[in-house]
Amino acid sequence: MIRRALIVAALTGLALASLPPVHADIIRDSSGQRRAELDRLELTKFSTESWSKLSGWFNGAAPTAASTDGKAILIMSFSTWQPASAKAAGIAQAMLTKYGAKGLIVIGVHNKQGFDSAAADAKAKGWNFPIANDPAGEFRSALKIDHDPQFYFVDRAGHLRYAAVATSSVEEACAEVVDESREQANDLPRIRKERDDKANADKRKTSNINNTVDLSTLPPVPPGYIPPSAAEYKIAEWPKMDKELAEKWGLIDGQTKKFKDTKIAFTPMGYFPAKPELQGRAIVIYLWHPDVVESYGKVMPQMDLLQQSHQRDLAVIGAAIPIASLDSARANNNSNGEKDETPEKLRPKYLSFLSNRTFKHALAADFAGTSLSSVIGTGGGTGFPLPGAMIVSSDGIIRWIGWTNNADFKYAIDQILASDPAVQARRRADRAFIEKAR
Repeated sequence: MIRRALIVAALTGLALASLPPVHADIIRDSSGQRRAELDRLELTKFSTESWSKLSGWFNGAAPTAASTDGKAILIMSFSTWQPASAKAAGIAQAMLTKYGAKGLIVIGVHNKQGFDSAAADAKAKGWNFPIANDPAGEFRSALKIDHDPQFYFVDRAGHLRYAAVATSSVEEACAEVVDESREQANDLPRIRKERDDKANADKRKTSNINNTVDLSTLPPVPPGYIPPSAAEYKIAEWPKMDKELAEKWGLIDGQTKKFKDTKIAFTPMGYFPAKPELQGRAIVIYLWHPDVVESYGKVMPQMDLLQQSHQRDLAVIGAAIPIASLDSARANNNSNGEKDETPEKLRPKYLSFLSNRTFKHALAADFAGTSLSSVIGTGGGTGFPLPGAMIVSSDGIIRWIGWTNNADFKYAIDQILASDPAVQARRRADRAFIEKAR
């Protein structure tokens, strides 16, 4: 479950004018039950007694309640022998360099495995923030850290502000907790309660309205719908995406290192049960193959729910593509010649798959793999995220690629639906149509 930053511009009516600007898109890792547990930790008091669970400190003394009082803290769990952890430690060091003078404390909590060489590794890499061992795993258990690396933030009021922040949002979270005062941070639980109370009231109000309106009676695109201009798409705030993944898939210009508009070239041979309405809607395209269970096993029920939840805002499509485009390693090791799988070979598998299943979203026979033809690296060795999807705005531009089983996917959906000008225009047309029909 995605949680946005606790203060957004829409809350100005709650006397927040004195608060500094904050970053509204702090992305969290994890999903499902674990994410729900992490969400419950946020804005609770961080116990300074947790520091006593750590030992073997180097690069500085163990933190205490006194030494951390009123300070913003970045906690990073890591294991120096992991490549991803080495990258995370480099980010933590960069945050200390940038925000240390403003009162940021950075703490590294090393996995008990490999701690013997951690000091030498840190010295070689130039990491000079305090690092400790978590010998019994008690510190990790208290914060529900189940893998490395992970980033957590404690604000100046001593709240565990953010739990398991995605790498792409670490700097934004740092800037937020560093730039606010203790008084401002201390007021956040009240603000959160008021925000949640208002959201619940709005939800009840929306539910009451929905009970009186049968969405199935609305035309797919009401007559008052006016397509947005190109200029409206240019100023929209599209979701952030992991830059390494974006560059791999050609969504970033290799020279300028800036995101570019990549048009989707999706021309499947057919749809089941029918082609969905696309006008005034964003599109989610996930890729699957009948022989790759991880590409559809848990994903298809998830996509059914997604389509039901956003039946007029999204067109959710499962694109069946050749196995070599989805999983080249499996195709190369397959003795049935599926490395060169043709549409003729894939079609009977596809039809057999459909024969005993029902779906609440659309499937597409993309036997030529056109869904990947717009992005770099189509075919052997591409390693498309599994289970993974691309999200396309209503103007046909690929805005996001990634895994569907983590927090970033929900964030990307929310951000696109909040920003896509055609979705907003169609919603306005829906409301006008409903009001006129009453």
